[in-house]
Amino acid sequence: MSVYEITAHCFFPKFYLNEYEVIKRISINYSSKVCIEKKPYQPTIVPNRLLTPNEFKQVNEENEESQRIDIVKTFLANDYEKEQIGIMNSVEEIENVVSWISFLTSADNRIIKWGEIHTKPEESKTGSVKIKVGKKFNLPIDTSPIDESGHTLQVMKIEPQIVNENLEKYITKKPYKEINSALRWYRKGLLSFFPEEKLIFWVTALEIVSGLISEKAEIEDTCENCGNITIRRPSVNKKAIIDCIENLELSKRKTLDVIQKYRSKYAHGGNENFQYFDEKIVLVLNATHSLLILLFCEYFNKKEIIRYDNDLNHPIHGDLTKFKNDIRLLEKTKL
Repeated sequence: MSVYEITAHCFFPKFYLNEYEVIKRISINYSSKVCIEKKPYQPTIVPNRLLTPNEFKQVNEENEESQRIDIVKTFLANDYEKEQIGIMNSVEEIENVVSWISFLTSADNRIIKWGEIHTKPEESKTGSVKIKVGKKFNLPIDTSPIDESGHTLQVMKIEPQIVNENLEKYITKKPYKEINSALRWYRKGLLSFFPEEKLIFWVTALEIVSGLISEKAEIEDTCENCGNITIRRPSVNKKAIIDCIENLELSKRKTLDVIQKYRSKYAHGGNENFQYFDEKIVLVLNATHSLLILLFCEYFNKKEIIRYDNDLNHPIHGDLTKFKNDIRLLEKTKL
């Protein structure tokens, strides 16, 4: 039985674990335990003046180096078939870890390169060291623009002390398999440069999370004009979304229905001239993203992946007021 390794080279935001340490590497062993390796980080003190070309290059290289993190997965195999199965399972698990970190940080963490698959060194009876090296794994990588993809989404700023307290703690937690698909759709939405893709990906994730939270039920709708009450039985993939909106004392018609209208327009085609950075789509995207964060937090709280005494807070961002306000803002615009 040989121990194999597969590595994804990733580009992350800079994660300070404390004042002098950053993440160097994330390892997932064959029993699927996630571990973090740290490295010292002592940034160059930037003088209060224009930097010389050499100083700028040094600071830039330090920043880029601290943002490149390897995620390594090891697995066991003793024949070709098990090796192939191990490769595919490992790729999925690495993708799941990157997506989980994307939720924790609300950042577009990227897989930029896949390394070669190889066995760990084994010493033979003669004393020689053997390593079996496979071909470089040819998987799609994340190539959307790094500096421009945030134009249509308000980027969250995370306080360093909050990251220091919680990031390492939560990275090593493993969400249930049932939520991994939604987390991957969420990350794809963060990565995409195109607003219509973001919306389609995030609504897909919304419906998956809602389906995991919801139970079948009847909902009473009261007409805002005449007061008539109608009974409907929403599919479980929307029930938790509607509950979340009602708990915020907001109108489904002015929030979720607007999001669904835009999603349907872009998913099924429309004749309108699409403006990528139009104010309307920014409002819809921010509200969709925030609604998804609220549902993720509710799910993880129920599963006790994230646990708070008073509120369904985000593990890194903490208070969810900002996200709630994004949804309230969509309602006020009356799109």
